[in-house]
Amino acid sequence: MNVRWEAGRPMRVRGLLAKLMPEALTAGTDRSPVPARFAQSVEEDARALLDEPARRTGREKG
Repeated sequence: MNVRWEAGRPMRVRGLLAKLMPEALTAGTDRSPVPARFAQSVEEDARALLDEPARRTGREKG
């Protein structure tokens, strides 16, 4: 909520997530769900870019 209040203006969810993501990636000890949640929050064409390194190394699931 602090991010939203400090913005002083309406924000889209994507903008809010972009501000919160770096904190989420560095907080806590079990960060394994964070990349998956982030990937779900981006549009399909951006998600394809995120998947590209996994395809190149043959580690893509599914």
